[in-house]
Amino acid sequence: MRPAKLTAFHADVNASRIEVPSATMTADVSRHSSPFLAVVLAAGQGTRMRSAMPKVLHEIAGRSMLAHVMATARDAGAARTVVVTSPQQDDVRQHVAAEDHDATTVIQHEQRGTAHAVLAAASEIEAADLPVLVVYGDTPLVQSQTLRAAVDALAEDASVVVVGFDAADPTGYGRLLLSSDDTGRNAD
Repeated sequence: MRPAKLTAFHADVNASRIEVPSATMTADVSRHSSPFLAVVLAAGQGTRMRSAMPKVLHEIAGRSMLAHVMATARDAGAARTVVVTSPQQDDVRQHVAAEDHDATTVIQHEQRGTAHAVLAAASEIEAADLPVLVVYGDTPLVQSQTLRAAVDALAEDASVVVVGFDAADPTGYGRLLLSSDDTGRNAD
């Protein structure tokens, strides 16, 4: 087994969008040289939004957050999309079917965190036999170039690719700590 190689992209965040600096942007989104499986995590309850509507269905610029994320994954070259939902989210599953009739939904029966949500898609991941890109359904500002750069890094021998950013106010975000030898760990 080869040692894991971590590639990290640092995204600059401004008020209106997320961009990968051009120095790390080597992806040409139009070429889609390596297809991938997009696993979109959408099972969260969105309790901080204080709404009965699932967070991913809230609209931004005339589309749901989830629709934006799914379209961005398609634009980046996703061969397939799997959306992870909770058992109570029939409306999210219907929305996914309306947005992309080729997308698949899977149910995360218990909410045990991000890795557990990805595990809910294990059979779809195995069947796809493609590199896997895990994205959050409530991140509509991430651009297809960012996702494509991550997939291209996987194709270039990275075992894991992490996209991180500096937030003006990091309250509520996890932290990604990188060392000079290109390894990293998540510190909550």
